[in-house]
Amino acid sequence: MKHLLACTLLLVLSLSSCSKTEDIQDVADTENFIETFKNSEKTFEKWMEDAYSFGGDFTVENGILAIKNHANQSDRTKLKTKKNSYGYGSYTWEIYTSKRDLFDQTSLGAFLYYNDEHEIDFEIGSGKETERTKLNAQEDDQLIYCVIQGNPDDSHPYLIKEEQWHTIMIKLSPASSGNYLATWFLNGNLLQKVVLEFNDEFRFHVFCSLETLNFIGDTIPNRENKGLFRRFTYTE
Repeated sequence: MKHLLACTLLLVLSLSSCSKTEDIQDVADTENFIETFKNSEKTFEKWMEDAYSFGGDFTVENGILAIKNHANQSDRTKLKTKKNSYGYGSYTWEIYTSKRDLFDQTSLGAFLYYNDEHEIDFEIGSGKETERTKLNAQEDDQLIYCVIQGNPDDSHPYLIKEEQWHTIMIKLSPASSGNYLATWFLNGNLLQKVVLEFNDEFRFHVFCSLETLNFIGDTIPNRENKGLFRRFTYTE
């Protein structure tokens, strides 16, 4: 009888432990986690917050984070993790390249931010006419920029298809110098690698954004635009 009670107690403790682990994973308290935007109250609001946005707004419904900016405005809507301790690891976003008017300045952003001189970005939008011409962009192409803001300044555009779901990833690993090596991927394909001029003493907030940015286009948007995020994953 004592043996049976002991086994029962161990089973209860084991189930309790498993349940607690799932809850921790669900609210993104662990270093490795997946956010699927399916429960805004329990999950999203525990790990992300407004990042001094102005102009736009956002919703979290049915597994989609939707950021909305208004027509004829220079809205800059940004959401960031409450934690600012992210360093080495892989940062993966599933994003949708919503329709943009040609040369529109609306940019969907997925990036890591310490300050204005220590920032690593994806920025995605229609692109300026001059840049689209250089890349021979087709009507259904947008431009996806791999950007470093400071240490060193670096920015390169590539093509990405419009009105499709895509997986984009920034990976931070140690370079031989001891600094960060940043690598950008689009749908599993390598875009570029850059050795940064700083190391993992600098840790980041993770951002999702939809902003009006001069470098991504020629004109202020004349209609409402959305930025859609379906999943975010961080793995060390």
